Amino acid sequence: MTAPADDDARVSALAAELAATRREGVKALLREAGLAQPAFVWDPPAETLPSEHLVHMRRHWDALRGAADVPAAEALKPEDLGRAIGFSILADVERDGLDFRYRLFGEKVAAAGGVDWTGHTGAEMVARTGLPVGTFYRAANLAAIGRRRAFFTLHTTPTRERTVSWARLALPLADGAGGRIVRLLVGAVPMDQAPLSFADIFAMNARLGIDRTAMPGPLPPRPAPREP
Repeated sequence: MTAPADDDARVSALAAELAATRREGVKALLREAGLAQPAFVWDPPAETLPSEHLVHMRRHWDALRGAADVPAAEALKPEDLGRAIGFSILADVERDGLDFRYRLFGEKVAAAGGVDWTGHTGAEMVARTGLPVGTFYRAANLAAIGRRRAFFTLHTTPTRERTVSWARLALPLADGAGGRIVRLLVGAVPMDQAPLSFADIFAMNARLGIDRTAMPGPLPPRPAPREP
């Protein structure tokens, strides 16, 4: 499935904003679905990440790249991710980074989100769900490809039953050490809160050193507690 030209233009514009650490376009995009603006940071140190699985992915990515800015895609073996494999996504770059196709979609990610997107593209996610989250993923991935750096986001997505808060880390992989970016390793870990409160996001911003003046817009109300 090919995305409409206007979707591609929006993805490119959003990626440029994210690369420049700006939030206006992303804020408008996610508010279309009643979702809060995400917090995000470039090149977070492994020890600041909120999940042991993301810590392991970041450290493994750093070890693979050595002196290069980005490791070779062929150097990454999913089995080396250990317990983090269930929270891991491998996405192949398509159309010069404007879209991507899920090569591997971790079972823990699929269970929390309610869908296994293996084999599908970001554009197909947007078309099938009618939600802008897939556009956000496309833009975040394109920004990571362009900057060739680790990119962490903290955001929420709706599922069939509830709103899930996600800690997401995009790590670019190249066609040979230091070559063209052809794939991304993405860690996606659902957080305990659903969705995050302002206190949660303030705490995460402080931990990651994010500017508190660039805070998310109003969060959607928390879902009512479910009966056991």
